[in-house]
Amino acid sequence: MLDTSIKLLEGDQNTGHTHQLISSKRVRAIFDDVSDMTLWRWQNDPELGFPKPIFVHRRKYWRESEIIDFIKSRPLELSTPPVGNRHQQTSE
Repeated sequence: MLDTSIKLLEGDQNTGHTHQLISSKRVRAIFDDVSDMTLWRWQNDPELGFPKPIFVHRRKYWRESEIIDFIKSRPLELSTPPVGNRHQQTSE
């Protein structure tokens, strides 16, 4: 999914369109239609390093090139669930 998203974002390298701004809706779609709340969490997680948006008339936009760089910087393996899952039941 992410490889396809990168190809769609990069488009034709000869046009140089990788610096255009993309909307929150488009960013959410790139990441398999995550919610606004997920996007907010990513933006506010300093360890994740998700790109910061640009505000234009109170609307959020991202630089396409920063989203591409973020995707490329992520490890290819699937992430593991966090340690200490609160939904796990312990046997005593």
